[in-house]
Amino acid sequence: MRGAFENSWKGSASIRRERLYLTDIQVLTIDATSATATCTYHWEGNMAGEFFRVHGRGTQVLVIANGRLQIIHEHLSRYPSLGMLTA
Repeated sequence: MRGAFENSWKGSASIRRERLYLTDIQVLTIDATSATATCTYHWEGNMAGEFFRVHGRGTQVLVIANGRLQIIHEHLSRYPSLGMLTA
């Protein structure tokens, strides 16, 4: 499992001008040792000469461990394409 996770986030030499950023960050809970938040994530770049853009919602659970704020859980869900929506 660890190997799959690390492989997913190590990036790809075939992606150029890669950019990953968050917007619409909403802190849902906060206390002395933890916090939860949601956000919109954006991932874009150029692969094989083609521009791509992916965005969706993210949820994070953070804790203070060893004096550092760390993400202990994260879930990312890609927004559905408009073609998948039905009336």
